[in-house]
Amino acid sequence: MPPPLYKAVVDSTYSKGTDLKNPQLSPLYANLTGLPPMLIQAGGYELLLDDSIELMRKAASNDVDVTLTVYPGMPHEFSLMMPELDDSVASFREIRDFVSRQMR
Repeated sequence: MPPPLYKAVVDSTYSKGTDLKNPQLSPLYANLTGLPPMLIQAGGYELLLDDSIELMRKAASNDVDVTLTVYPGMPHEFSLMMPELDDSVASFREIRDFVSRQMR
């Protein structure tokens, strides 16, 4: 989607005219200090891949224990749209294992 069209879609459906740098809309602009460990999953063919990478960097720079896993060739929300795929099964397993480690 071309950037001007993307901005129009976001403005009309997501932000409703709110500043896109508002931390309530995007954690990229929030203070992440003190957050618990974070797992970020993204598809390699993901509209938000660059944001996911930036969030990982920001979290790490705020001393948050963060893991980013990129599933090459996968689109946004691949695991929910196509749960039968090997990558989807792997992503659910990763979530399960991550939560289990945090609950110990």
